[in-house]
Amino acid sequence: MIAKISSSNSLAATLGYNFKKVEKHEASVLLVQGLFQDRNGRYSRAQVLADMLRTIPERCRTKKTVFHCSLNPHPDEKLSDEALSRIAAEYMEALGYGAQPYIVFRHNDIPRAHIHIVSLRVDSEGQKIDDRFERRRSKRITDALEAKFGLLPSRKKEDVSAQPSAVEIGTGDIKRQVAATVQYVLGRYAFQSVGEMNLVLARFRVTAEEVKTERK
Repeated sequence: MIAKISSSNSLAATLGYNFKKVEKHEASVLLVQGLFQDRNGRYSRAQVLADMLRTIPERCRTKKTVFHCSLNPHPDEKLSDEALSRIAAEYMEALGYGAQPYIVFRHNDIPRAHIHIVSLRVDSEGQKIDDRFERRRSKRITDALEAKFGLLPSRKKEDVSAQPSAVEIGTGDIKRQVAATVQYVLGRYAFQSVGEMNLVLARFRVTAEEVKTERK
């Protein structure tokens, strides 16, 4: 799952982009945190904008107050609204935005299931949400979510060709070479048995053995 995070100083424009997709039936509101529904139980662009702006103090020094993120699972994943909602909520909690107001949109303008999340980078006291090493932390979170929900791993295009060389004894750190090989193979293939995995590992001069132990 690939996360693309951006900052903006225009909440109206960011919400407008997503709500226009809703109006064109190319997106839907999937999940909302800390915002009010209208009388018909829906969320309008005007009401969401007003609610979010109301939480930003007048004397706020942060210029780019808008958090905008898209979460993009592997194209082959077929995820339900419930699964995407859980993923979005856990992602925001882990990144430090669990208590912030936010709205999640599911975009269906392309076949690949993906979501957009709009939130605020400052809390009700005007304090900025910690964004140090944000993209690095985000990558760790998406990797953990892939493992938890059993998702296919996604990699950016530039990572696809990063295939390690076959392990060479006496050349460099053996442990590091094996770790790179295993990480590459497990990140790109799914196996039903150790034997299946070894068919791929053999290309890199690596073999896996199943070790069974007993404990009292």
